[in-house]
Amino acid sequence: MRTPDIQLKLKAIASRIDAGEVTSGDELRALADALSRRKGTRGRRVSPPMTKEMAIAIRMHHLLHPEKSQAEIARFFGVSDGRVSEVLKGKRT
Repeated sequence: MRTPDIQLKLKAIASRIDAGEVTSGDELRALADALSRRKGTRGRRVSPPMTKEMAIAIRMHHLLHPEKSQAEIARFFGVSDGRVSEVLKGKRT
């Protein structure tokens, strides 16, 4: 359930509370549960660690294929565009 949908339901429940129709908090508890956050990817490595060998391979690939974008090189090596940029600028190994 999306946040705007939950907002509409909460307003409807508030109206029913004002009218004296609601006696239980079950609906409110269910909506509160729907607002819980999803687990993020924090702490999990998304791409492999940058090694000296991989940095050298990225630089060589870039020299051999100057027409390729950093995004294409990143996809080829399974790393982020930012890592490729850092390697090519000399900020990574």
